[in-house]
Amino acid sequence: MDEEEKKKLKRMNESAFGWTTSICVSVVTAILTTLLFQLVFR
Repeated sequence: MDEEEKKKLKRMNESAFGWTTSICVSVVTAILTTLLFQLVFR
């Protein structure tokens, strides 16, 4: 495994981690927004 392959792997892992994080943030935001709306418009 040479340096280029290691760099490519690292980049792939970072982008996958970024995707997972952004999806989690979106889900959490959606849940919080829904809760807020239900509290406000009960």
